Amino acid sequence: MPLAAFVISKAFDFSTELTFGMILVGAVSDGTASNVIAYLAKADVALSISMTVVSILLSIVITPYLTLFYVGQNVPVPASSILSSILKIVLAQVVIGVIVNYFFNKYIEKNQDLFASLSIISIVFIIAIVVVLNESKIHTVGL
Repeated sequence: MPLAAFVISKAFDFSTELTFGMILVGAVSDGTASNVIAYLAKADVALSISMTVVSILLSIVITPYLTLFYVGQNVPVPASSILSSILKIVLAQVVIGVIVNYFFNKYIEKNQDLFASLSIISIVFIIAIVVVLNESKIHTVGL
């Protein structure tokens, strides 16, 4: 993904700052949405979650090197806050999901289609919020 971000940035002649941001977004992946898509596709959700955690942990080490390689600038990575985010965003959700599934398995199985639809709507809603909150920044970049 960092390579794709770099190629796209060069193809559209982005500024160094925007290229730097693209590399960061490409280097530090977040797989919460991909985990939901894996679930909806009836894929191996445990594998998807494991890959998310591993990629985030690797990004702590690799991101400074990737930004130095592609943009020629180093970026400090706040490892402790990233690990804290992993615990909150990924691990806590998985633990809560396992507990809820344990106690409400029959109800969840009966309403599986409803919960799948709710997760899709939730992802679209979150993306819409992010876009609205960053609308002014999008216009200043010229996209």
